[in-house]
Amino acid sequence: MAKGFCSWLLDTVTSASDVYILWVFLIRGHGNVFGLLVFPKVYELEYASTSVTICVVQIFYVHGIWQLLERSPIKARVAVTVLPAAFSLLSLASGIVGVKIVT
Repeated sequence: MAKGFCSWLLDTVTSASDVYILWVFLIRGHGNVFGLLVFPKVYELEYASTSVTICVVQIFYVHGIWQLLERSPIKARVAVTVLPAAFSLLSLASGIVGVKIVT
């Protein structure tokens, strides 16, 4: 139940920030061509929440692969799942660093 709530919360934050970004560009910045050059501050929240959501989903898939290899030796399970998990965490770190660079 907690996993579902966290997933719902991350998706809600992402959707709400997307709606606000669209509102800023389409309503507040209507007719202002140079308004497209400045991102709203909530863009950082959207970018970070999307990065976390992607990482959670990828780790969920890695966990599924781990469970599918239940009868395999532990070395085989680790060999198959460590690289995707590392790439997922690297992607999350890159997303967080990307938020810092944009600000």
